[in-house]
Amino acid sequence: MKYLAYIVIYLLSFYAIGQEAIISGQVLDQNNQPLSFVNVIATDASDNSILKGASTDESGKFVITGLDFKAYILQASFLGFESYSENITITTATSEKNIVLKESTETLEEVVVTANKPTLKKDVDRLTFNVANTSLVEGTMLEVLRSTPGVLVLGESISVKNSTPTVFINDRKVQLSASEVTQLLENSPANSIKKVEVITNPSAKYDAESGVVINIVMSKNLITGYRGNVFSNYTQGVFPRYNAGINQFYKTNNININLNYNYNHSKINRDNINEINYLDNNNTISENWYSTLNRNTTSKTHNANLNFDYFLSETSTLSLTSNFLYLPYFDYLTKGNTIVNDLQATNDYNFDVNNNSSDDKYNLGVDLDFVQKFKNESSLAINSHMTKYDYERQQQVNSQYYFTNSSSNFDTAFTTDNNQTTDIFTSQIDYNTPLSDNSSFSTGVKTSMINTESDITQFDIDTNTGTTTYNAQYSDAYHYDESIFAAYIDYQIDWEKWSFSGGLRAEQTNIEGQSLSTNVLNKQDYLEWFPTLNLSWQTSENVNIYTNYKRSINRPDYQDLNP
Repeated sequence: MKYLAYIVIYLLSFYAIGQEAIISGQVLDQNNQPLSFVNVIATDASDNSILKGASTDESGKFVITGLDFKAYILQASFLGFESYSENITITTATSEKNIVLKESTETLEEVVVTANKPTLKKDVDRLTFNVANTSLVEGTMLEVLRSTPGVLVLGESISVKNSTPTVFINDRKVQLSASEVTQLLENSPANSIKKVEVITNPSAKYDAESGVVINIVMSKNLITGYRGNVFSNYTQGVFPRYNAGINQFYKTNNININLNYNYNHSKINRDNINEINYLDNNNTISENWYSTLNRNTTSKTHNANLNFDYFLSETSTLSLTSNFLYLPYFDYLTKGNTIVNDLQATNDYNFDVNNNSSDDKYNLGVDLDFVQKFKNESSLAINSHMTKYDYERQQQVNSQYYFTNSSSNFDTAFTTDNNQTTDIFTSQIDYNTPLSDNSSFSTGVKTSMINTESDITQFDIDTNTGTTTYNAQYSDAYHYDESIFAAYIDYQIDWEKWSFSGGLRAEQTNIEGQSLSTNVLNKQDYLEWFPTLNLSWQTSENVNIYTNYKRSINRPDYQDLNP
């Protein structure tokens, strides 16, 4: 079972298990005031590759876990301050390191020149990072997020406060898995981004599973007429990467159209070396695993989006938004070797794992919106959304085991075919009205209908004859239907140096999942309540004390529903 367990490591990603180290500390400015939303990362001292990281909380404190006992470069960065970097060597299970950041006058002057508004703004429930008219928008959307305070991008994962955020673009949820969101942002130019909102405590308007929200707000075309641009870039690493695309804008008194398309071709090489020591009950090393891993990923990505606004009147707007992500080719080849030694450093056995996987998938999202504004500054928004997702994967895994006694050597091999289609339909109505100059009230309802059809088929391969055998234990077809009916209310008020917002959301969820291979039908029906509270106190120009509370729920990605 130990052999099979480590095949899984290579199929997914390379994780070390064993004793891990932790480094914690606090980030302060030169006046000993804590700095929140500072990104602190630990890079490998040998090649400066990013390994782990964390963002500071409201007290400026951070904790980085899962570190090995070796040399790192500890780095910290925050807008308006000089970057911090220090070489450290971890020799104990827990280490503490306090960091003091020095204010950068040059950076502050640059902000004043390039923008007539604050680049960074902290509100009671969110952090707003304004990037329009800055050099940040010359790269990709993912590069903008890397520079956004409080957002950590490590490899293919994005995290805020040690959790995976829900990504929105122009207040519309991106219905993709976490890795696919990263692919989308990495292949999308940032030249139309206006600001990034990191909403750490979303209001009751958002779905209950939206624990933390990143909302990327795109700029609107304010100039009447046509304008457009063509872009391309080339990056040379171990393998070359390039992308190219177009941005087209057209505006009249009645319509506003924005069409973007880009194509990305990349091949990425990744190498990992890891050593794992297994301890017995006496904390003595009983077994040592030394592993090397090489992974080559090749992808071709098409990304297009359309934004169309039709101004029915000065107070009424009808909008159509569409996003299309198409990956006709996403192939990765993983080769791993592990050497296993016993307590006396004598070789017990080795094993090699080769995993070749090829994906073909697309995601189409369409939104139709109607917004009506009233004389008292109230507004009514109606939205209908549709997502169509199709995913296919073919995979083959070969493993070879070599023992000191060669007669015990053996090979294993299998292939899997995975197919999934997901349809998502939502409708939402939101109404917002001011109650006074410093308070407002919001309410709304939403319905969501989700249908997923997925199947996975595994065939075991005889490594001597090449014949295949159907494996019923690891094959299944699964049907999933989910409907959610939600309603919410939300209230906000500002007075003197205080700000408060509170809301309540109710969600009725009906779920039905059926495994065709086992003929098992599971049903769930439940009603849940989700309160949200935010309170802040501006004690001085530079000090803001706040607290918040939110109840949320975790729901699996639709791509993970087949058991």
